[in-house]
Amino acid sequence: MKTKIILAISIVMAFAQNIFAQEVNGLKIGEKYTKSQIIAALGQPDEIRGTSYIYGRSSFYFDSYDNTFVEFYVEDQRFITMTKEISGGLRVGDNVSKARQSKCEIKTEEPNYICFWHYGDWAVWGVGYDNNGKITDISFTILS
Repeated sequence: MKTKIILAISIVMAFAQNIFAQEVNGLKIGEKYTKSQIIAALGQPDEIRGTSYIYGRSSFYFDSYDNTFVEFYVEDQRFITMTKEISGGLRVGDNVSKARQSKCEIKTEEPNYICFWHYGDWAVWGVGYDNNGKITDISFTILS
């Protein structure tokens, strides 16, 4: 019985790791980081507001309780995102057709914006794009 429980917990944990395995410049969503690890991966921020790291108009948010990486909003080409979801990752400046390669279900689609469910209702991610189909921003948020 204990073996079955341990196996079930292991499967759930492995599934959860895959759900949040999205990365931005090597920082994985759902993982805990120190300030020095964040700066090593993303560079020196323009500003730090509590547990938010601001790079121009790009922002990276960490939970204030345990510094878990929970959300990002990117408007800068230097950051590569959605590396587990899309072959080669996704950057600002890519064509929106690259985001559509994702196997994630579309939650909403509006002119110049697509929001995707990320493995059910655990998280969402979205892309904004201009009239030429060029991605202008990318975001990812853990919902629970």
